[in-house]
Amino acid sequence: SVPEDFLAPGSFGVTEQGFTAMELVPTALIQDTPPGLSRTPTAVLSISAEGAILDTLAVVAGTESFRAIGEGGPADIFLPFARQSYVAVHPDGVVVGDAVDLEFRLVAENGEVRRVVRGMADFAMTDEVLQAEKEATLGPEPSPSRRAYWEGLPAPERRPAYIDLQVDATGAVWLAEHRGVRAHYTSREPLSWEVFASDGVWLGQLRTPGRFTVHEIGADYVLGVQEDELDVEHVQMLPLMR
Repeated sequence: SVPEDFLAPGSFGVTEQGFTAMELVPTALIQDTPPGLSRTPTAVLSISAEGAILDTLAVVAGTESFRAIGEGGPADIFLPFARQSYVAVHPDGVVVGDAVDLEFRLVAENGEVRRVVRGMADFAMTDEVLQAEKEATLGPEPSPSRRAYWEGLPAPERRPAYIDLQVDATGAVWLAEHRGVRAHYTSREPLSWEVFASDGVWLGQLRTPGRFTVHEIGADYVLGVQEDELDVEHVQMLPLMR
């Protein structure tokens, strides 16, 4: 059950000990958000199979938002390069990351931080990435209102470190390159992932096809949904060689 004073959860996963979920954000905090860029911290909770809250495992930065004040009052504007927090179940607990840097941490089910993993990458915004996201957001013939929306966005100096975090069957952590929210789902260019072994060692980069949404990564496969040129979805399983 969900308390009435809370919004919907961002994500959840099932562990050996029970359920692990991201805490719901109180409506009151959303209403009190100041103008400009902000992130509302949320907590990752350990919840039993019966629904009882067991413990707070970690506090994450939450989703970045931009609040503008107009004639009609405050308005929350969608950001194509908003930083978000991610939670994924790991054999030794949960993996959480805030996408500010190429970094994530492994948290045990008792709340102890077992490992912090940091990688090296350049997340400076480029004209190419910004233009691709602009075209994906506005479309071929944008209306004046859509143009005004884009022009009113704050200019990002850096990209988020990743747009997806997955843990595969071996405990390896996969971080997907962030190239813009709209471009992420519409670009036909392959998507690059940084892959770290279960012990935190960087294994290298791997690419998945464009317009392919990853749902599960096994020991020797990647399962997901591929959209074709007619936007029809097809479940596909790609072979994975280690």
